[in-house]
Amino acid sequence: MRSVIFILMLIVSANFAAASAQSCDYEATVFNDAQPALNISDIAERANSFVPLKAPESGLFEGRSSTGVMWLRLHHSARTICETPQWLQLKYPYLKDVELHAVAQNSAGRAAVTTIAPLPLQYPVWALPPSRDAPVSDYYIRISHPDFLILPYEIGSPGQIVGEAAVFGVISVSLIVLFLALAFQTAALGRVLDRSDTAAFIGFALSAAFYVLISSGLLGSLFRDVVFDTRHLLLTSQAVLLWNAVVFLRANIKPVATPRISSTFRILQYAALPTLLAPFLGDAFASLAFLFAFIAAPLIILGLLAALAYQRQGQATGLLIGWCPTILATVWIYGRLIGLTPYLSINHHLVAIGRFLTALRFNAVLAFKYRGEARAARTDILTGLPNRRAMTESAKRFDSGHLVLSALALMDLRKFKVVNDTYGHAAGDHLLIEISRRISAVLPKQSDFFRIGGDEFIILVRAGISRGEVDKLLSAISKIVSQPVSYAGKSFSVEANIGAIAGPMPDDVSFSSLMAAADKLAYMAKLPDAPDILIEPWSSAETLVHEKRPGAVRTRPT
Repeated sequence: MRSVIFILMLIVSANFAAASAQSCDYEATVFNDAQPALNISDIAERANSFVPLKAPESGLFEGRSSTGVMWLRLHHSARTICETPQWLQLKYPYLKDVELHAVAQNSAGRAAVTTIAPLPLQYPVWALPPSRDAPVSDYYIRISHPDFLILPYEIGSPGQIVGEAAVFGVISVSLIVLFLALAFQTAALGRVLDRSDTAAFIGFALSAAFYVLISSGLLGSLFRDVVFDTRHLLLTSQAVLLWNAVVFLRANIKPVATPRISSTFRILQYAALPTLLAPFLGDAFASLAFLFAFIAAPLIILGLLAALAYQRQGQATGLLIGWCPTILATVWIYGRLIGLTPYLSINHHLVAIGRFLTALRFNAVLAFKYRGEARAARTDILTGLPNRRAMTESAKRFDSGHLVLSALALMDLRKFKVVNDTYGHAAGDHLLIEISRRISAVLPKQSDFFRIGGDEFIILVRAGISRGEVDKLLSAISKIVSQPVSYAGKSFSVEANIGAIAGPMPDDVSFSSLMAAADKLAYMAKLPDAPDILIEPWSSAETLVHEKRPGAVRTRPT
């Protein structure tokens, strides 16, 4: 949550900086359907081919070129003079082929053309010369882009553009680091849980991190000399992300999904594969794959999860909540293509932020399942008490000095086999459940109660309980165990055999030694004429053998 708040604060500050930016007065026009063979000299002579933008004051160009090449012209008005250096920024990281040329009239009246090299930032950025050095310069930007283009541009001071780029760079790097951290955490979890959804989540997080690396422009800025086909790289990352998302969702809805919904998820999973072939099958197929991977498939997944959530099936509601940020960000971004949503300066980061929120929710689902399975592995299915595995963990804590005990008691049930043989195993199970409930109700908070198998139980009394309180507690347990239990119209009872070792415990004693001594006492409590509770201090229990009769607490006539 802190990371989300940090990113939102950065976004707000970046929006404020962009809104408060001041720039010189430039008039923007565009030549949409330019022939690719035309050079800057030809373009500079075709002033009539340029038309004003639909909303030039917004600093946003939107359109498509039928030839795949367009020219954007920025004309500096002679009425204003920029005394300070200005930078030009195109806020779009997916441009493969973009050039900036400055055209000015020299003293002989001829057009002087200068090609300006871009600066090493994540977006295409150029440093413009001060207008006093070239008072009537026009800037021509050649853009090669085959698809519909939403291109925000900005002319402002170097400090403002660098500051804004730094803020969004920090956001992008933070998201990448967080995705990698989630993947690493789940990989560590996967060493305990060998399941398909852990591997799918790791793939989801890594592909989301790769998406941020591309969409933020960081990949292009890190490898300035390499021309990347970012559109196809995005398709690849989306295909991998979609595949892993569907695998993750299927793994978490499999027990409750109907065959039709399960089959639809499987179809979506394998339908993501053709998007990997989009770079080799032409622009038309790539466009269809793009629409499927980014819009159609996420919406279908949303509908399937909504149907399961409506039926209140399993984890469907949690998964639906987790998927919503991704789909809402996607709809917001691509709704701009048909004019449904406005353009914001954070639009290129919304999908990444939405995926991060989805990853957080998916990670929470995994963590919840892990805690549930870990709890189940440490819990006795019948009684709900901690089991032998949980007791082993307490034993390790005792042996390492992190658990101090006042007493350890081992209890089994006399006549339990008779109940099983006479009334059936269902009656025996009911007896164990009822006795576990009764004992749990009287145990103090400083104690732990385990069922380690059959009719055997362990009680650990932690430090802070006196010997007299231990004797009273075990006597109370013996009495409530012997009370009758009713089941299916029948009434029956058992009795407790309890062997206990009381403290103080020396530092070098092991948990297994305490258990062995308590087991001997419990065995001796079964002998004829023996009391049902035998308690011995450790100093006497070290040499305890079955033939000896230690001090006892007598709770019933023999």
